Amino acid sequence: MATSAPTGSRSQVGDQAGAVGHADEPPAQRVIAGIIRGLMRATFCGLPPTLIQVGTDELLLTDSRRLHAGLTAAGVEVTLQEFAHRWHVFQLNAGVLADANRALATAGEFVRSHARGASAGGQ
Repeated sequence: MATSAPTGSRSQVGDQAGAVGHADEPPAQRVIAGIIRGLMRATFCGLPPTLIQVGTDELLLTDSRRLHAGLTAAGVEVTLQEFAHRWHVFQLNAGVLADANRALATAGEFVRSHARGASAGGQ
């Protein structure tokens, strides 16, 4: 999926980029956000399948959701798993926390399934 940066005068760029910004953002922030989103789509093209695991109490929850949206927009196969009331790197609590055990089991299966697919495809 090819993307291109907005072109034209400053006002035209603002109109093009701002169209993908959020309505509640100030106009200048919408322009910047739109340009960044366009760059993210271009940067993410061709990445391998991706699994994102995040807790809802995670400081990077919003960033994880944005990453998921950017990867999806770029056509990357991506899975986002949100774990209620979990924090940054909660998976380190495997063996103690059931959600951590499930997260690691899911991550392991994700890797195995994609490794099998790559092997079967001759890659």
